Amino acid sequence: MKFLIFTFFTLLIRLTFALPATSNNVTSLQVESMRQIAAFTQNSQSLDISPNATEDGLSGPCKPITMIFAKGTGENGNVGDGSSPGPAWIAEMRKTRGLDMIAVQGVPYNADVEGYLIGGDPEGSERFLNITNLAVEKCPNTRLVIGGYSQGAQLAHNAAMSFSPDVTSRVDAAVVFGDPKKSQPLGDIPPMKVLSICHDGDIICNYIGGSAPHLTYSQDAAKAASFAMTQLQQSSISRV
Repeated sequence: MKFLIFTFFTLLIRLTFALPATSNNVTSLQVESMRQIAAFTQNSQSLDISPNATEDGLSGPCKPITMIFAKGTGENGNVGDGSSPGPAWIAEMRKTRGLDMIAVQGVPYNADVEGYLIGGDPEGSERFLNITNLAVEKCPNTRLVIGGYSQGAQLAHNAAMSFSPDVTSRVDAAVVFGDPKKSQPLGDIPPMKVLSICHDGDIICNYIGGSAPHLTYSQDAAKAASFAMTQLQQSSISRV
């Protein structure tokens, strides 16, 4: 397995120059890179699908904090698996704040390459919006932390554009990893509440480089959790 990952990374790191743009401001090299990322992700995850790839916290009791996260292209479950930053970030949040304080809900959607090419799967974007609205309706006192990885970040953007002012005001923090829409605002969520993590050389969010850096965002879990916790604390102070 380690040899497979090393070989894959070695090949992908050679992809260093973007080609002329195709449709939807996506370059042909980005298209090929995303197909390789999806294939590698599916192959590696099929070897060991972790139970923490799926989170359905909204089916349980309300908690002070509700996290809503969308997986990346080709990933398992509804928050991702393997090298995905989703489970790693969620684990850091729970370790910091405690299991009883955080409900986590993933966004189920058909995370294929075609969805990425059109700016994020439309059904998945609608589900992200509906899940967020449900969290606010079901748990009027919960505070929201939202996020997404790769195509999941596209879904977060698309959903946030349709958030009502009330829902937007309930979002205390948002974290996106490898965001193809990095240059765009996350709806009307204040920029100070948004952390966009994009690695150097990641062609998906930097538009030039290779694919290998796009598979390393789980290493940023602690950074993402620290940011979210700081924003939650500041929001709590401002509401006193």
